[in-house]
Amino acid sequence: KLLHSGIIVCILGIRYSSYCSSVIRTQLINPTKEQAEIYEYLAMDLYEFAIQNVKVGTQFCELYKSIRAKVQSDRPELVDKLVRSFGFVTGIEFRDMQLQ
Repeated sequence: KLLHSGIIVCILGIRYSSYCSSVIRTQLINPTKEQAEIYEYLAMDLYEFAIQNVKVGTQFCELYKSIRAKVQSDRPELVDKLVRSFGFVTGIEFRDMQLQ
């Protein structure tokens, strides 16, 4: 079957001994204008904000709170759709357990 308009999220994870890693990619297939705008906000604007706020000593849970506050301010309709964790690290600490 041919793909129809929509969003595909692909996740590949691997574990070796106690080390874990993953790669996540999002593909938009003929996105609607709204989907494209939301993706641009999340993947460009919010990503850039997050990168600028990563500082030595900052806990990921604090970074999460700042990102969530920005979404609440910029795009309140999206705040309830945010996941509880924004990414992964590589190695023994695969996810920030502070958010669990």
